Amino acid sequence: MQYAILAKNADIDNLPFRPTFAVGFYRAGEEEPFHAFCQALKTRFEDLEILGCSSESTIYGTLSMHEISQDRPFGLLCLDMAKDACSITYEAEISAVDTNRPSRKAVVLFASLYHKKLEAMIAKLQSDKARPVFGAIAASAGDDTAPSIYHDGTFYPQGLLAWEIDTSSYEVGGFSLYDFDPVGFELEITEAEKSTIIEIENKPALDMIEDMIGPLTQESITSYDHPFFLRRKNRELAAAGIPLASIYDVDRKRRSITLHREVSVGDKLRLAVPFSREKQEHTLNAFRRYRDKNGIALLFVCVAYKGHWDDMEPIYLTHIARSLKQPFLGFHTFGEIGPLGKNAPAILHNQTLTLLNITEKAQ
Repeated sequence: MQYAILAKNADIDNLPFRPTFAVGFYRAGEEEPFHAFCQALKTRFEDLEILGCSSESTIYGTLSMHEISQDRPFGLLCLDMAKDACSITYEAEISAVDTNRPSRKAVVLFASLYHKKLEAMIAKLQSDKARPVFGAIAASAGDDTAPSIYHDGTFYPQGLLAWEIDTSSYEVGGFSLYDFDPVGFELEITEAEKSTIIEIENKPALDMIEDMIGPLTQESITSYDHPFFLRRKNRELAAAGIPLASIYDVDRKRRSITLHREVSVGDKLRLAVPFSREKQEHTLNAFRRYRDKNGIALLFVCVAYKGHWDDMEPIYLTHIARSLKQPFLGFHTFGEIGPLGKNAPAILHNQTLTLLNITEKAQ
């Protein structure tokens, strides 16, 4: 499988092979130059099929610390994957996505927005535990831009793209990881509306949390400093895949907390604290098992890493690049889909790094 990462028009002229599929990430607000670039690519390669997803900011594409730090408007991964081994479909409604796919089909999902139905759909796809499932939710660059997904010339402000890959021809693997530990007791949500927690343990949600960790400032919320581990009421505590949930906002008049995902009465929360530096470095070693000189990787990086790490984020990503030792393209997301461990189910996360690795199998 040949591949190339493109970030400017001159790269098209230097492409040494004929691509069949391309995956692109563009900074929200930069749709016009991304579309123009895709059209120029399609002019040269008419059969090329392109999918894309908006990003909050910087695009990562190489192993170089200098290039990782660059703020590109877009990046595109071109692949020469077999046409009969891949397909891309768009659905305006998440519930319309076919979850009865053959087990030999891996599914990579790109959603324009978070929706609770997305979590239910991912769970249905996991009815066949042999099926790899990965993906991400598009990100925006602030209140003046909107997230979107892209397929062959059209930007969609809602819906879902499903990229299917035949696992009899390609090995599809990867994982999600975070750098937080759960602390304290589980706290039960006793009143909630959609994404807003009104009461925890029958007390105003904001009062309960601030009594435990101190005031939630706008700066700490924007920096994603206080996520929660979220356990659904129908999930066993010991089950793999209890994700992090980020705070979106607080309402001091109502004394409530709003998250970036929906919650229900009976769900449980635990506070999260960052890993020590030593544990972070140890965790990053997990990327080493996906080293493959013939593979290509996509890295879905939660916007929380940008908010929490600030100027140190490129250094963190350089450590990942050194562990992978292979090209990768990545972008900032508002949600990541992947498993938290080997043989664990894929679920929707906040505040994770999710690696998707694709390698052609020997014939």
